[in-house]
Formats: sequence, structure tokens, C-alpha cells
Amino acid sequence: MVQFYTYLHCKPDGDPFYVGKGKNKRSHDFFNGRNKWHKSTVDKYGKDNVIIYVFHCESEDQAIADEIQQISQLRYAGYKLCNLTNGGEGMSGIIPSQETRDKQSKLMKGRKFTAEHCAKIAASHRGKKHPRSKEWQEKIVASSRGRKRTTEEIQKTVLALTGRTRPEYVKAKISEKLKGYKSSEETRLKQSLAAKARWNSQPARPASEAVD
Repeated sequence: MVQFYTYLHCKPDGDPFYVGKGKNKRSHDFFNGRNKWHKSTVDKYGKDNVIIYVFHCESEDQAIADEIQQISQLRYAGYKLCNLTNGGEGMSGIIPSQETRDKQSKLMKGRKFTAEHCAKIAASHRGKKHPRSKEWQEKIVASSRGRKRTTEEIQKTVLALTGRTRPEYVKAKISEKLKGYKSSEETRLKQSLAAKARWNSQPARPASEAVD
């Protein structure tokens, strides 16, 4: 059984500067997933001098609730914590500034992932349920309903998908899902009209390229 807990990271004088929740060795990890404020505090005092207190919980839900409560209590007591949220959801709820988004966009621009890296990402997400709530998904559907994409958006999508092939497991899943499925007469008519519109929108071929 996985043992969840909350933990405190404290300065050498005993003053807490961070509240977290986790399992396994999370309380002793000072690098992965830590914000700059937390990292600079650890660098200032040295990770070997950071005092760690662990409080075991009966479940993850309890760990989430306890983390929120402990952050609230310590802040009320006047401690300056490195936590960027009120707890319970990790980094959830933080809206990055435009400057941060621009930096991330510049960093990722032109970056290409290897096939091996993409396969690892796909494998890590396979079988996982959508992390968003049903209410959130319904809002996304409602906001997209009736929206028509611009020609520029369609062209970008086409360029992004050009030459892209689906993994075999994705093809198999789609094939299984569509097995026995028949499109309605209305759907077939829409697809036919869309195909004709795409064909008519193509530029005329030069006479030299015409097929006899």
C-alpha cells in the first residue's frame, strides 16, 4: 500500500519555509519540480542543513486536505512559505505571465522530439484518464460548438499533420471503435459537399501538366 504524507522543509533554526505532500522519497527530493524560490532557499542553507518533518496520512485525499490546512495555518502564523499556491493541487491554479509564456514559446520553437522521446511520452499517458473534471470538459465543448476555423488555422493544422503517421496501437483503437459504425445520410452529404468545396478551391493546373 502506498503511504501518502505531508511534509515540512525547515531552515536550520526550525522555521518552516515549505509545505508539501507526496509519497516515497518526495520529501527528500530538493530538485525535481521545485520552484526557483524553494531552490534558492535550499541553496542558501544547504540541503544537508534543511530539517524535514513528515506527517503520515491514511490516504491521498487526507494528504491534500492536510497540506491545504498546514499552509493556511503557517501563513496565518506569519511564516513566509515558498509555496506558490494554497496547496492541494501542486501547480494547479497558477496562470503564467505573458513574459513566462513568451519565454516558453521561444524555448520550444523549432524543437523537434525524437521518435523514441515521443514514444515514451505516449507510453506514460496510455491508459490514464483525462485529468480534467466533467464540468471543465463540458465548458470546452460548449465554447467550441458552432465555431468555424479560419482558413489560416486549417492550413496550419494540415501542415502540422503532413507526413505524420499514427502509432499502430492508435490505428487499432480507431479501427475497433469504428467497427460496425455507419454514418448518417446527413453526415455523408456534409462530407461530400466539403470534399467538393476543397476540390473547387484548388488552383487550376497549368495546361502543360494536364493529363491527356
